[in-house]
Amino acid sequence: MKKVLNNFLTALTFMSRIPVKLKEVSEIKLNYFPLVGLLLAVIIIISEYFLSYIFAVEIRALLLLIIYIYLTGALHLDGLGDFADGFFAGRGKEKTIKIMHDSNSGIFALVTLILILALKYLLFKELLLGENIQAIIIMAVLIRYILGYVVIFIEPAESSML
Repeated sequence: MKKVLNNFLTALTFMSRIPVKLKEVSEIKLNYFPLVGLLLAVIIIISEYFLSYIFAVEIRALLLLIIYIYLTGALHLDGLGDFADGFFAGRGKEKTIKIMHDSNSGIFALVTLILILALKYLLFKELLLGENIQAIIIMAVLIRYILGYVVIFIEPAESSML
């Protein structure tokens, strides 16, 4: 049981900013990613429950997006921005990899991130308006489940032909 808990907590520290004290860091186990998604979704749903007594739906959608970004440490947004800069630069493989590793964000990263954040805001708002908050659980778990397959079956940019 301790090993299972330690594996989950290791995945949690990798995929979120939730503070966890680990006695021992284990190897990242992809099968724990959906459980991390479930925990993040539960936190979002509990937040929505309390926010719904205070704020209108538009403000709640924005606050839930901010909470989600904070909980995940914006790790996914950083990677998406790097990908957008490299992919849309339209250069050769070496230049693309160099652009993706650059710590500065280019215009393609900024535009992509603005659009994805606007889309996420609208999705949160639609879920709240339709009272489909349980869909957040499905999305959070499914995305992290799929991520496990992506890690296994998709080559990193450095080793692929892009």
